[in-house]
Amino acid sequence: GWAGALTIPRLLELADDEKLLMKPVPELQLLREDHVRMESISIREGTYTLPVKGDRLELLVRFSLADFQGNTFGVKVRCAEDGSEETVFRYDVKDCTMTFDRNRSGQGEGGIRRAVLDGQLGDVITFHFFIDRSSVELFVNDGRLVMTGRIYPSETSQGIELFAEGGDITVCSIDAWELKDIWLEE
Repeated sequence: GWAGALTIPRLLELADDEKLLMKPVPELQLLREDHVRMESISIREGTYTLPVKGDRLELLVRFSLADFQGNTFGVKVRCAEDGSEETVFRYDVKDCTMTFDRNRSGQGEGGIRRAVLDGQLGDVITFHFFIDRSSVELFVNDGRLVMTGRIYPSETSQGIELFAEGGDITVCSIDAWELKDIWLEE
């Protein structure tokens, strides 16, 4: 009836506005392998499939808010090719709300969580993901907002998609790394 998770190690910092920030520890960079970088991608209202797939990934996506006139945008992880499974992280610009939707994330509990992203956003919003088989962690804007959850998609659901609703959005950059499997270490 329930499933818990230990989170990745985090560095706690106090921002200038006295907001507690939670950031992934820099040592996690030692797990990075095969890097892919893309820049200046325009997402027309709809979905854009990344050429990156996997169930152990670190993903850093920087969206430009400068000219976005739409309603929401976000990232879908662990997507099935036939569209049957996906875990959706959606940012609502009007409400400054981040949504973590697990209703189509595979087996187990579904549900939707919401949290408000407070503070000055500026022209760029950053989504920093750590995906590890049945765990997804999202750090938004250097840890101003953090969301963690367990998901149980099929092994073949490994796609990543970006999307925009109600307008086009520009993605400044995307960095993706495959992550080492620590269980196979000798």
